[in-house]
Amino acid sequence: MGEASQLMDALKKAAAEPKARPAFYEILLKTTIIVPGLSKEGQDGAPPQLSFKQWSQPEGFMAIPFFTNPEDLKKVLGEEEPFLSLPALDLFRVTRGTTLVLTSPDGLGKAFKPDEVDMILSSELAMDPLAAALAKAVREESPEARNAFYLVFINSRLFVFGEPREKEGEAAPNPEDKFVIATIAHPQKEGERIIPCFSAIDLLQRAARAGGLPPQTTFLGFPALELLKMARGMGLPLVMNLGSITYKIFNPEEIDFLLAQARPRLYEERQLPAGSKVSLTPPEVYPQEMVGALLDFLPGLTEVKAAYLTSLKDDSAEAVPVLVIGLETEEGADISAILQKTAPLVVERAPKGQAIDFTQVTPGEKGLSQLMLAQVSPFYRRALTPEAAPPSPAPEEPGGNDAPGLFGRLKRIFKG
Repeated sequence: MGEASQLMDALKKAAAEPKARPAFYEILLKTTIIVPGLSKEGQDGAPPQLSFKQWSQPEGFMAIPFFTNPEDLKKVLGEEEPFLSLPALDLFRVTRGTTLVLTSPDGLGKAFKPDEVDMILSSELAMDPLAAALAKAVREESPEARNAFYLVFINSRLFVFGEPREKEGEAAPNPEDKFVIATIAHPQKEGERIIPCFSAIDLLQRAARAGGLPPQTTFLGFPALELLKMARGMGLPLVMNLGSITYKIFNPEEIDFLLAQARPRLYEERQLPAGSKVSLTPPEVYPQEMVGALLDFLPGLTEVKAAYLTSLKDDSAEAVPVLVIGLETEEGADISAILQKTAPLVVERAPKGQAIDFTQVTPGEKGLSQLMLAQVSPFYRRALTPEAAPPSPAPEEPGGNDAPGLFGRLKRIFKG
């Protein structure tokens, strides 16, 4: 079922049964929609300016219609009507205060008035992952939810009001000296200052509007642990998402604890969806330095039996080839622990700016493992001892790179 059909089916269920409404909202905010309008290039590097058309509705109010696909828009508004394609959540954010109407040629639709839009945008469905993790930790008040929040936090990027500090000569000895970062009065302690930070740019912009700051107010983005170091150097607490329903103050003691204990995850997981079409080819430029370092390093990881290197391309027009390292491990090996040891070396020795994917290679498993075993020779294989088990059986013949159900779990190493 496509996005359009899934959304309209969810709308029918929500209209008939109030309990189905949360599921409809969730699907809606994950859907890319079609809206009549134009995009104009911004001046001097500014972001594009979006403009949307409003029509008078039968009930007498003005609203911006949006559709699940271009064909429905053309049926209702005509072939020549220009339109934009964007995530529904982005449309709700940039048109906040305006009525929107989900429209279809058969008359099924729904109006979203400003108060309902505000309710949706204030819900956990519309929150970024870090804000949602904080809301869950506050709501559940459990050690598990609190630890989950900290894990998301230390692997997140945060935004602050500020700008680079221009310095001549040598680099500043302390990270906080490189930037001018805004501080505000502590919301709970008179006479003290804090550093406001935000989990998403739209939350920062909303706080700027609420505080009457000019539109050209500048901001900076930092990895969470780097911002914690700056806050410690400045001797100030951090407050995250002040102005939202749920905010969090990081006091100096908590900052010290996180910096002492936290270990950021060096990779993120992604999955090729079932039915993906991919091509495996040798890398255009062989990363000799990285491979040489791995050949020296991998013999120390006894759980790794073999390592493979290839270039993977998703067969879509906009896709670019990505380097993939496949690791064949002992049964039951902890691939996450292996990656935690291997990732720093790969980040250090990978070609500059190159993202690297890792995948676990398992003989007998269909999908990406099957393709890699059939088409790629290992650049590393663990030395066999006389007592070693016989070699792994040959992989089954793959059904082509576009075999139905092809999938693979990949772990993306962040760019060095």
